[in-house]
Amino acid sequence: LEGRLHELGVTERRAAVLLGFRDGVATAAVVMEGAKPEWDAVAREVVTESLPDAELLLVHVRRSGLAVTSSGKPRRRLMWKQLCDGTLADTAAV
Repeated sequence: LEGRLHELGVTERRAAVLLGFRDGVATAAVVMEGAKPEWDAVAREVVTESLPDAELLLVHVRRSGLAVTSSGKPRRRLMWKQLCDGTLADTAAV
């Protein structure tokens, strides 16, 4: 999914897709760092195309707000925990 986001204009390594069940509902959370206004529409298109039954959450974090490893890979488990705990920034259900 992240590759498809990049193909459609989201800057590489500026978005991570988190998948799981939140409150018993299949959920796809797209976490975007320093997002441009058009990125929300791209994320909506990619997720609904691939996962039509999942609840979509768009999460905007400040620059350097995307949790990554020292090699730059997204720390999805940590961000999922933060999402479920309510400590991940600016979450909007779509």
